[in-house]
Amino acid sequence: MAGINPKLIERVVESIRFANEKFGVSFLVIEHNIDVVTDICERIVVLDQGRKLAEGTPDEIVRNQAVREAYLGG
Repeated sequence: MAGINPKLIERVVESIRFANEKFGVSFLVIEHNIDVVTDICERIVVLDQGRKLAEGTPDEIVRNQAVREAYLGG
């Protein structure tokens, strides 16, 4: 979502959610915006320097200390 204005991000998220719910389409999302990721993903894999740092639900990822340190500043 880098470089996209917030209103357009909302539309993209709505479109992804619609396609998933209406048609059962799955998406692979590669994104640094944690708010977007935790909003639309059921399962998240976090990479750091190309290695898997964590995997889990949005709640598990947000609470994960290693993820917090690497991406959220502690």
